[in-house]
Amino acid sequence: MRLLILLVLSFIYFDSNSQLLSKKQIDSIKSELSVSKKNDSVSVNSYIQLGNVLLNTEPELANKYTDSAFAIAEKINWKPGLAAVFRQKSVYYLNKSDYSTAISYLQKAKKIGEELKDEKLISSLDINMGLIYLQSEEYLPAIKCFKRSLAYGEKINNAQFITYSLNNLGISFLRISQPDSSIYYLEKSLPIAEENKFDQVLSFNYTNLGGAYDLKKDYKNAEKYFKKGIEKAELTGDAMSMAQALTGLAEVNTYLMKRDSAIYYCKKSLEFSKQVGNLQWQKEAHIMLSENYYALGQMENALVSYKNYVVFRDSLMNDNKKSEIVKRDLQFINEKTKADLKREKERQEIYFFSGLIILLAALISFIFYKRSRDVRQKQIETLSELKIKDTELKALRLQMNPHFIGNALQSVQHFLKEHKPEEAEEYLIKFSSLMRAVLTNSEVDVIPLTKEIETLEWYMQLENLRMNYPFTYKIDIDKSLNADEIFIPPNIIQPIVENSIKHGLIPKNANGKILISIIKLNGNLIISVEDNGVGRKNSTKENNLFSKESMGIKITRERLTRLKNKNSRLEITDLISNNIPTGTRVQIILPE
Repeated sequence: MRLLILLVLSFIYFDSNSQLLSKKQIDSIKSELSVSKKNDSVSVNSYIQLGNVLLNTEPELANKYTDSAFAIAEKINWKPGLAAVFRQKSVYYLNKSDYSTAISYLQKAKKIGEELKDEKLISSLDINMGLIYLQSEEYLPAIKCFKRSLAYGEKINNAQFITYSLNNLGISFLRISQPDSSIYYLEKSLPIAEENKFDQVLSFNYTNLGGAYDLKKDYKNAEKYFKKGIEKAELTGDAMSMAQALTGLAEVNTYLMKRDSAIYYCKKSLEFSKQVGNLQWQKEAHIMLSENYYALGQMENALVSYKNYVVFRDSLMNDNKKSEIVKRDLQFINEKTKADLKREKERQEIYFFSGLIILLAALISFIFYKRSRDVRQKQIETLSELKIKDTELKALRLQMNPHFIGNALQSVQHFLKEHKPEEAEEYLIKFSSLMRAVLTNSEVDVIPLTKEIETLEWYMQLENLRMNYPFTYKIDIDKSLNADEIFIPPNIIQPIVENSIKHGLIPKNANGKILISIIKLNGNLIISVEDNGVGRKNSTKENNLFSKESMGIKITRERLTRLKNKNSRLEITDLISNNIPTGTRVQIILPE
């Protein structure tokens, strides 16, 4: 059983105005606040500093200090202080897995930042918004948030901005199973954190490096960095880092089948996870305890641990909670972009009326300049070809044929016109899942084969919903292959399947079949897409593959030529039985 260390990684919270304080400095601030009764910005900052340093060790006490800062900031109407309070409250609720409340506080902080036109504040909030996206499994917007904050940090040469952004980028790529990219960003962060003695950052940094090496199955380095993370966490008293590193060590020992050590680290992890109130880590600790107890034959303990795991899993997977996250997130984005939407609507109206004028001009030209029609038609065709080429380049970048998007939206419109709201809702849910996967995958060069197959199945399910004659499909992966460890260019198979449906199955006007097989032969990964359609020779004149290669085939060929291994290629075979076309087979050959 593969336990997901990616799900137990925590995040570095960033406050652009905070300082890492020693125990002596913390005691000094507490002493000053105990005797001072001033209601000023200095007191607000002092309470915020205390809350910040205690967030990962004594979160409830930290929240009390933050509330004290809020009371004073609100009384004196000090907006920068209120923004800092709201940001800190957001992290408090984020650590408690209460994402809707966390987003609500971050909205308030962002609003003040925009009112003050404070670029530094807004950029630091990008990091915290990225954390919420990351926790909500919205990896693409999370990475964009962290890259924006990194660019700002490099612009002003701010070590804290740079370190926190790099660390969270490392976590983001770890979440999408790209350990090499994760290690790149985390190791880039290390010397900066070490030079500036950011001990709290280092404890997270070491632990996340342990997670990256764990994902690569390099258990020696994984164990080394997890232990370094524990050393730093003990030095800073950071319970959150301690819980994370202990969970990582439990996982490493589980892989190595060191059952007693794994159980020890799981129990230690639970102590600290309960202390910081993190449900996710408690869930992971219980499932690992169950597995290790089971392996030792301690069935009663295994059952108790599994029941605890189920309780935490159900709590974290509450559908209403997830809906609330999405609702709050969308509300936040919509409030930010009202002006942009208004401008976009005005632009669309201009384009619409411009289109009418162009159409009217074309009609007048046709009537009064009939003799020049052929010349003008040729110009229009040339312009159309340029537009098509531009669309092809965009499709190549997004790795999804834009015609499919148009067809999908037309299908939704059809369901609504036919008064089939349930079908329309089902289609939209699958369509949104597919679009999210495509956009996420387009940010990287390769993805695991399992993700490619998952995205492909969503696509075929959507096509099935809108076709008059649904088709069946089968995906056959050689049992000797580990699909989680095979990486291929994202969405490389989808254009081939789309081609089979469009040129093979739709013209057949009958139930069709698609067989996708993946094998390894002579050092090559061979992906085969076979259909029982009408064959290339029987395609319509417009879709005849001999006269003009299809868009899907063309895009795939072009992508294969851009791969590092120049021997990658695409082969097409016509399937014929008794001189009668019975379908087409397209193979993608990817050398190791």
